[in-house]
Amino acid sequence: MSEITQDSVLDKLRTRGYWRIELRPTKFKEDQYSVSECKKLIDTNQVRLRGWYFPHYSTRHGDFFNAQNHVVGYVDWREHCEVFKMFRSGQFVYYLDFWEDWIDYPPYGYNKVADGQKQPNGKEVIMTLYTVTEIFLFASRLATTDFPDKDMFVSIEMNDCQNRGLFMGSHDRLPLTQFYQCKIPKIQINKTIPLQELLTDYAKLALDVTFEIFDSFNWDYLDETKKSFKLEQEKFLLRS
Repeated sequence: MSEITQDSVLDKLRTRGYWRIELRPTKFKEDQYSVSECKKLIDTNQVRLRGWYFPHYSTRHGDFFNAQNHVVGYVDWREHCEVFKMFRSGQFVYYLDFWEDWIDYPPYGYNKVADGQKQPNGKEVIMTLYTVTEIFLFASRLATTDFPDKDMFVSIEMNDCQNRGLFMGSHDRLPLTQFYQCKIPKIQINKTIPLQELLTDYAKLALDVTFEIFDSFNWDYLDETKKSFKLEQEKFLLRS
């Protein structure tokens, strides 16, 4: 079995769909935190709403260690393939795969062939809502920890999206009424957000960004859909 390294994890996750998330101050100051403080920022602000935390690290299936001006965490286990870095400047960068692409049973999977035809790859809608909610909850927690700016730059990038379609993975939810498909290779959303807004409205910010993502899948959703997702998000956040 080959050794798991941050480079091997990055190489692997880039072969399929993946997120790139960046949170940082709008003003650069190289030594805002010490390396040990960077590690503490991850531990104290980690979001633990699912069995798989955000950001996640493992010393059994990866590592979490100090580098020269940042800390690094990575993991490669089953469908989870992730790398993050927290820099002394306050910049946080996180690469994580689309779990859907690494689960090997329908309706999940990657480049599946059925009846001689390649099937469109998918993005599960509730997983997407949960991930975006975790991003903004983590950002709001960072905003409380002497963050070195009055605003935070938030970048959410989704790669390998072209011809990917939305689907509902759970049988206890209503299925989508039609096939909604993304026609562009990458979805990128960049925002500069006041810290106070992150603290008070992170859940709404997450919902708004989730529906920006669904716009790129050509989903003409209704107001009732937004209300049902808000309820889904509220139930998710009650796990904290």
